[in-house]
Amino acid sequence: MSLIIASIFSRKQQGAGLMVYDLTKSEAAYVQLLNFESIPTRLHQLRGISVLADQLYAVVPGALLIFRIQTKENGPLFILEKTVVRPDWVLGKEAQGDLHAVYASTRRNRLFVSFNSQAAVEILDLDGNFLERQYLWEIAPDIFPLPTKIAGNSFQFGIIRHIFEAPDGEVMLTTALLNGTLEGGIISYDDGRMVLGPTPQPPHGGLFFQNRLAYCDIRQAEVPVYKWSSGMSITANEPSSVFRPEITEKRWQDSEQAVRGMTCIDEHLLCGVFYLGKPKKKQIPPRMVEFDLDAGKQIREHFLPSFKGLEEPMIYALLPASPEIEAAAAMYAEPRYFRGDEPFAPELLKQPQEMPEQSPEKGAVTPVEAQSGVKENTKSEETESEIQAPSDLHCEAPQLPVIERKPTVVLDGVSVKFVRSGKLLAKFSNQLRKKRIHWALRGVSLSVFEGEVLGIIGRNGSGKSTMSMVCAGVYQPDEGKITVQGRVQLLALGVGFKNELSGRENVVISGSLMGLSRREILAKMDEVEEFAELGDFMDEPVRTYSSGMRSRLGFAVATAVQPDILILDEIMATGDRAFQDKAMNRMKEMRSLARSVIIVSHAPGQLRKLCDKVLWLEKGRTVMLGETKEVLNAYDNFCQNPQKWLMRHQQEVDIPPDAGEGCSQTE
Repeated sequence: MSLIIASIFSRKQQGAGLMVYDLTKSEAAYVQLLNFESIPTRLHQLRGISVLADQLYAVVPGALLIFRIQTKENGPLFILEKTVVRPDWVLGKEAQGDLHAVYASTRRNRLFVSFNSQAAVEILDLDGNFLERQYLWEIAPDIFPLPTKIAGNSFQFGIIRHIFEAPDGEVMLTTALLNGTLEGGIISYDDGRMVLGPTPQPPHGGLFFQNRLAYCDIRQAEVPVYKWSSGMSITANEPSSVFRPEITEKRWQDSEQAVRGMTCIDEHLLCGVFYLGKPKKKQIPPRMVEFDLDAGKQIREHFLPSFKGLEEPMIYALLPASPEIEAAAAMYAEPRYFRGDEPFAPELLKQPQEMPEQSPEKGAVTPVEAQSGVKENTKSEETESEIQAPSDLHCEAPQLPVIERKPTVVLDGVSVKFVRSGKLLAKFSNQLRKKRIHWALRGVSLSVFEGEVLGIIGRNGSGKSTMSMVCAGVYQPDEGKITVQGRVQLLALGVGFKNELSGRENVVISGSLMGLSRREILAKMDEVEEFAELGDFMDEPVRTYSSGMRSRLGFAVATAVQPDILILDEIMATGDRAFQDKAMNRMKEMRSLARSVIIVSHAPGQLRKLCDKVLWLEKGRTVMLGETKEVLNAYDNFCQNPQKWLMRHQQEVDIPPDAGEGCSQTE
């Protein structure tokens, strides 16, 4: 049994942990997810790992974790014995101390941990007690001179992505972004020389095997290999060989790839392969690729299990399993899954399976036909290229077609402007006339797909409500284009209700505006009345309602109809706790029915629970669009000091650094 251990985390930042992988069976023998509630770190990633006898050391961005390997058949494989946190590791931005690498040296009985926020290496004993700190400019003063000129706010001496050891015991630091550039290299911790480099692209990892030295070139998606002997210094442009992960199936040919994490076992080189940035429509999922060192070619691909809580798992670091881990894992007759110390049954998601490189001959029965009894359509290459199979660790399953989600709302460079009222003098002054024009939205692009919930967040005046009005068709873009597929319902406080009419009469009017017949409205009246919980106030004028009562009635009407696209503008920020819980459950029901929902809110807590992705607006411009947790964490940092944040990110965000109004973080 050839086992390797990997640190993994979800591309969607939903989970992270340790995986023991059986190369012989090509399956995960064991998965243990971290319980981040007990770990003081904002970014939920597990990064570097190192094994020493029955101890496993791992780092998250703000802490060092020390695990003990245990051999109880019914218990978890890794017991978290100690969490080491130093005060300066948890200060600063989202990445905090930005710990990337850990290495346990048997020769020195020391732990080496990279502390990248300070461009330093932390030295600890094997129990995690701090001993000393060495800065990069102290380790290698010739490589890290004091800069004569600093441009912008982003200069750094470098970051340490991996720490490892040469056969002669020399400790090596794989370092990237040297002196504010994209260059990197492998540096000796002991004498400060450049062992390999400088590399034109930021390197990751480092590995010695068969008198060879290798590293991962993330951006070029390859592993350059160099001949090496003790004391050598190597230039990066002279590799003796290069290993590149190949894409063997036609359906994935346009995929983007990056390489991170590697190890060597049984004359085989293994590396983690993933993708940077937003994936393409037909992007190959993250995987592990295996090379034969003697033959110099790729021989196998390993797709890691993907399940709810660990979707699209990516590898950060790889190590051969120690004898202690192999002995403990041998007790498990089948794959085991733990979250912290508790076992759980994963809900496995679809994963790609190997497919024949050539199409079957005309009239031949394919494996899909044999299992399902349905003849496969071989006429369309696109149909064949989208076939996937569920990942089942114990039995084979029929391959099923992937159902593409269709976009319901698409914005392409949308801008909306308003003209402020001004004095008569503006008619005679071009300068004053330009100042009267206010761009509420500027160049916003996004897509909302079926089944998605999009959250929109930002400070007051950032363009959130204008965005909801554009999506609802109330405003038309002055620039750009918007495409909407389906019936839209906008629900905002104070919109659509007639103050002098009763709540019941307003339900009839609102339903009519949504295209319902009177019979359909009356059929839903009891449901609306029950959900809104207004009692006798249903027959009172709406002008007597509080803002919470208005929002409850409006929400009940809008969600009873189940439009194709529902837009909620600050509607869930009012009402008592009981109503907010009911509204949250109703939203989850609508989401399960594959309706698209757009929520404008000042409450990050609501967006975290409901949204698949979040758009962050500032002064009408897109600051960030992405996974909910990632965007809201960044927004939280921004709210600490908006002006300072904007100054630091001027190159990334084209918004002038103006403190303006405070952030809204109402929970």
